[in-house]
Amino acid sequence: DLNDIILNIFIFHQNQMWTMKYTIKVFQEEDGSFYAEVAELPGCFSSWKDIDELKVNIKEAISCYLEWMQKDIENEAVSYDYFKQYA
Repeated sequence: DLNDIILNIFIFHQNQMWTMKYTIKVFQEEDGSFYAEVAELPGCFSSWKDIDELKVNIKEAISCYLEWMQKDIENEAVSYDYFKQYA
């Protein structure tokens, strides 16, 4: 695998700002394209043929994942403490 990418994501919740750090594992496929997964968010991943575009796509994937998690928190399916463990 390639060097890991660390992303800082800023999240606003209940008038508080949290900085979340995520480790992005990046792999290069046999066809030259790239695959990335977020170590702290199971099932959050992206792939693309260009590494720069992959970075954009993985940020979007994280955003979508966190939006989904927020809906689960509002429905009490997941605890807000899940987010705090990565802050």
